[in-house]
Amino acid sequence: MGNRFMDKLPSLKSVADQVRARREQEKLTQKDLAALIGVSHTVIVALEKGRGNLRLANAWAALDALGMIARHPEDAERKETK
Repeated sequence: MGNRFMDKLPSLKSVADQVRARREQEKLTQKDLAALIGVSHTVIVALEKGRGNLRLANAWAALDALGMIARHPEDAERKETK
């Protein structure tokens, strides 16, 4: 019996393919994306290959920079009230 939460998570390979496709759609190089999120070029290479010692924070930053993270409406409200 699998963990229902884990069964819903995309594979690293799927995330890697989606990041690469979006980066190319946005006409960014791997170095451009790396500079945008403040990591080395090798981090983006590892992310797009779906392997290596990838930190979740770096993957999340790449997804966010590419507009691939759904925002909850309350997030915008919290920013406006600060």
